[in-house]
Amino acid sequence: MLNRDIKEGSVLTILADFNKAISKRKKLGKTSKSNLGNRKITNYFDPWLDIQGEFSDRTKFRLNIAEYYRNTSRWKTSGSGKRKWKSKDKFKKVDISLQLIYSPKKYGAVEILEKDAINAIKLTQAAKLKVFKISPKSMFLKIHLPQKSPTSIYEAVTSMFLSLYQILNLARTLSKVSNQY
Repeated sequence: MLNRDIKEGSVLTILADFNKAISKRKKLGKTSKSNLGNRKITNYFDPWLDIQGEFSDRTKFRLNIAEYYRNTSRWKTSGSGKRKWKSKDKFKKVDISLQLIYSPKKYGAVEILEKDAINAIKLTQAAKLKVFKISPKSMFLKIHLPQKSPTSIYEAVTSMFLSLYQILNLARTLSKVSNQY
């Protein structure tokens, strides 16, 4: 997806973690007891992909994908009185964040678009916008997806890049028009 837009000769850094999502080192905080009797709930955070690079227009990007899981465990007593420890893992959501760091000279009109820029963000139907921030030198967009599928993640990432670049292209056009006067 990024290959044709990346500056030739630039470095693309990819950090991928394909270890199990449910592991001690990915545990979020402490195990909590629920109000449903003897159940224990443990939440896990799995940041499995981090990509950094530079596009041909010298805009730098950083893309992060992380997944959240929940493990619920409890003692279960059978009819004969035997006790077993039952455990169940459940996927919760995928968080995707994208940051673009751009030249304020080239895209100087971004500050003018700050209030209306949110309207330019077009995401996939399943994606929910969590955070959108604009500064004079960067834009940050974070969404979450309630289900996990490679297709939905790919479509969401594509829509994020396209949305932020739509804002940058409009800012560049406005910067050119204002420099003519």
